[in-house]
Amino acid sequence: MKSALEKALNQHKIYLDCEELRSIENSVINEHIESFNEGLFYERTKTNDREKAFSDLWKKENKIESWINQGQGTLQNIVIGKDNVPLFYITKNDRIIVATVVQWLGTNIGFNFLERALKKCGYKIIES
Repeated sequence: MKSALEKALNQHKIYLDCEELRSIENSVINEHIESFNEGLFYERTKTNDREKAFSDLWKKENKIESWINQGQGTLQNIVIGKDNVPLFYITKNDRIIVATVVQWLGTNIGFNFLERALKKCGYKIIES
């Protein structure tokens, strides 16, 4: 099955092999992935230190680094199955939704959720 990129290039009589196409697609995707790891309400990180801490750490964990997590970031790595094959590929929307939830953990309601979950496991959050 031809990708959208391959179809567009072929219309302009530009023909590349699969390896060249994947390389181009990956570089374009990777250029933009990091900005997709911000929550819908990222502007709140300017006034909420906890939301900023959660959001900043999540963005750092999902930075595209070829030597960490098969170069895909934590979110994609979470759904890597046997033989390092993704069970499915993370989309832009998936990244934004997860980043929003992670940032939400820094809100009062989200943090309370974390405290209650950890308490059930025998842990307690203590402010330093």
